[in-house]
Amino acid sequence: MKSLNVTLINPPLLEKATVSLAIPMGVAYLAGYLRGKGINIQVIDAVGEGIFTKNKWDKDYLYIGLPFEEIISKISPKVDFITVATNFSTQQRMYTKIIEKIREKFPKTPLIVGGNDPTMHPDFYLNNGADYAVLGEGEGTLYELIEHIANGKDYSTLDGISFRDNKNEIVVNKKTKFIENLDDVPFPARDLLPLENYWKRKFSHGPVVNRFTSITSSRGCPLTCSYCASIVFWQRTWRARSPKNFVDEIEECVTKHGITHFEINDDNFTLNMSRAVEICNEIIKRGLKITWTTPSGVRPEKMNEENLKLFKESGCVYLIFAPESGSQRLLKEVYNKFIDLNLILKNVEICHKIGIRTGCFMITGLYAETQEDFQQTLDYVKKLAKSGLDEICPGPMLPYPNTPMTKKYFSNIDPVLMEQELAGANINDLPDWYPEKEMANKRLTSVYKTFYQYKTLYHPIKQMRMMLNILTAKQETKTERSFSLFLAKSIKKLVGSTAKAA
Repeated sequence: MKSLNVTLINPPLLEKATVSLAIPMGVAYLAGYLRGKGINIQVIDAVGEGIFTKNKWDKDYLYIGLPFEEIISKISPKVDFITVATNFSTQQRMYTKIIEKIREKFPKTPLIVGGNDPTMHPDFYLNNGADYAVLGEGEGTLYELIEHIANGKDYSTLDGISFRDNKNEIVVNKKTKFIENLDDVPFPARDLLPLENYWKRKFSHGPVVNRFTSITSSRGCPLTCSYCASIVFWQRTWRARSPKNFVDEIEECVTKHGITHFEINDDNFTLNMSRAVEICNEIIKRGLKITWTTPSGVRPEKMNEENLKLFKESGCVYLIFAPESGSQRLLKEVYNKFIDLNLILKNVEICHKIGIRTGCFMITGLYAETQEDFQQTLDYVKKLAKSGLDEICPGPMLPYPNTPMTKKYFSNIDPVLMEQELAGANINDLPDWYPEKEMANKRLTSVYKTFYQYKTLYHPIKQMRMMLNILTAKQETKTERSFSLFLAKSIKKLVGSTAKAA
């Protein structure tokens, strides 16, 4: 096979409440894998390269990142394949626009999309300009697809792809094969990303400090929560890297990039607690002076004071738990989530005692949630505040495409509205089509207010610390980051208005 040139594009992002400016590790993984196969890689990280730039989209939205014209001008004229990362349903309009712009200049270049959204419904992208969609875990599949096309080989039976056949009909080859040994996957090509820009912006999935990066030690989750996109993307598979391989990547980040803060974005980092303990011991053994967080959440089973102290010693500064509700009925009958709420309270107490910051995800506002369910959630939130929880992260039920939750409770809603117009999880930020929107907004607000009222009552020093962090732009929780950014924007706006008046 001749030396191929592949361009990987991380598109700009419509500025929404749920927008994440996290380092695009999926793109970095693909780049590292393809580069290891001898392919020439160009990465255009439109978000990272234009992270301080906002462009007009329409009367309601701006978008963050490089302007379209600049993105297209950066694509190498020698490009053989163009791939576009398409992860978020709420960014579909952005993805179709960038595909349209690519098509204008490169009408004959094979265009491949991949990520969470096309995995759930590849037909949307094949109907909007893409030639191929890679479904689920992408490294091996993308390479196979490129290799087959470049060599004129039949790709019609490849696992985990979607395309149009000779009759112009859409073919979907279901994803059935996953990488068995994750230690064989090359480390992400962070050197091809504008890391410095992300560090200056200081905005990611969780609270960040110093030089940071996302990192994963495992892929997938075997659980069956009805609302989670993971069960569609990973199909309940769970595979883990060896502690040595994972810490090797951490050490490379430290020595090569000067990174000292790590966001472990596994779906389930503590699913195998003995492995998590091994990772902590390996970090300590190597003398790596780092900090780490789990902004995607962890399970409370098998956690105890001994291993939480080990987490702390190895650099853990922040853990998120995901009780989602205080109602066992709702958890069991609607969310299909089985979790020990009392065990979460116990772990929060331990973290408070030893100095690990904690947060909890809570879902409320779904019409299947009765008033009794909601009251049980408020009662549980009060207990969390008393236990020493640092922040609460309330959100509505997000209808991700093709999940059991969406099929059952959002089946009568136009998918275009549901996927493109969902403003996000912030309080009072739900779209008009959301079922019982006013009730949902009231409950979200009530969860938020209840928690901070009781936090102030039980732990006033913690609340004062949070206020000080907001004023000094120090991030120990997501809430502090959000309010610090809001405060900075408000001050900037005030200064600008004063200058104009003068």
